[in-house]
Amino acid sequence: MSTTPDSKPKRHWSAADKAKLVRRHIRDGVPVATLADENDTAPSMIHAWIRAVLEGADQVLSDKRARDGHRAEKQLAAKDDRIRHLEEVTAELSMEVLQLKKTYGAT
Repeated sequence: MSTTPDSKPKRHWSAADKAKLVRRHIRDGVPVATLADENDTAPSMIHAWIRAVLEGADQVLSDKRARDGHRAEKQLAAKDDRIRHLEEVTAELSMEVLQLKKTYGAT
């Protein structure tokens, strides 16, 4: 932990701890100042966590089918790229086999 002469050690909050404080504020109506005092942290930090939760709400609440569709599109694109790569490798190997047959007279 890093410290300066007049400051306390930095506390590293787990995601579960952050979520617990945000839930207490949103669900239970506990003021941010009270949460900050109880947990020896700056109110601005708790406000930042609340803001992050609220900004991510649209993603959480979005239509699951739309998310799944986007995921499927990405997977399909990755598979298409893989197929193109394998086709290129196959073409190169076919050319190499043909060249070897010509070189060594095999039919």
